[in-house]
Amino acid sequence: MKKNKGKVSLYYSHDIDEYIKALKEKTKKLKKIKFSSYKLKYKNGQFYFLRLASADIKPKDKILFIAAGIHGEETAGPLTILNKLKEIFSYARKNKVKLIIYPLCNPSGFSQMTRYNIDDDEGETGNNDYLRYEMADGTFKDDIKKSNNYKAWYWSSEITKNLPLETKIMHKILKKEPLTQVRALLDLHQDYISSVSLPFSYHYSFGKLGVYKDIIKNIKKIVPLYKNRMIDAGFCEVNKDGDRSHCLEEAMLSDKNGFVIRHDGTLPDLFYRLGTPYCITVETTGATPLQEAMAVNMVWIKGLIDLIKYESTK
Repeated sequence: MKKNKGKVSLYYSHDIDEYIKALKEKTKKLKKIKFSSYKLKYKNGQFYFLRLASADIKPKDKILFIAAGIHGEETAGPLTILNKLKEIFSYARKNKVKLIIYPLCNPSGFSQMTRYNIDDDEGETGNNDYLRYEMADGTFKDDIKKSNNYKAWYWSSEITKNLPLETKIMHKILKKEPLTQVRALLDLHQDYISSVSLPFSYHYSFGKLGVYKDIIKNIKKIVPLYKNRMIDAGFCEVNKDGDRSHCLEEAMLSDKNGFVIRHDGTLPDLFYRLGTPYCITVETTGATPLQEAMAVNMVWIKGLIDLIKYESTK
């Protein structure tokens, strides 16, 4: 952390208590934001799952849903929400878009800078586990890549109980949200897995990707796109010696704008199946400076608000 005129800058802090305290203070200063917390009792400690939302969501309102920090070491998402909270809510209000934000999806992982929680519980397929596909032969898969050949889909909590605690609470809370009003889902990540020594951005999505052309144009002003590259981050176990050569069969090629289409059972995949028009996973490589990663996140946040507003005028 660094101090400036007596105020603590949280750009580089992952102190969980400090984060929650600062977020509460900022929320109180802003009007019409509802702050909620849910207790998470792990074997090795107690933490709180946080939810922020526009306090006045009406049945016909359109919503941008933002999730951040499901992987604890990926701090750019939670810190974007914390440091840009006023800007995010002000821009949404200006454009008549409501917000639901889960700013810290894996608080115990954030506190110790680990991908998974304090109990080191990965569940069956990691903690970004929200969807299962039933195949024609009756088996279930979480990752069907680009394919749309499946018999049915289910919330993963309907198929398995082996989910990390933070994922279980998210399933429970999500099912109470006004999901039919969500027009865009943004899942903020960083890629500390790929062996990339330079700053880049790439993104997972579905559907007609041309609608994001203005967003992509603005991202390119911040960092290069990780385009036309084979990407397997999070989908392959790396050997103890760091060898990733066997991961090629799990990798998928990003397109000319850095997009990867992959139905992998994660939160954006769930929202896509629920009918949300715009579903994005943001990735910036681990070599991307934090403030640049946060800037990329803000381009997506504002860009999706713009798309929702434009949708309302058609």
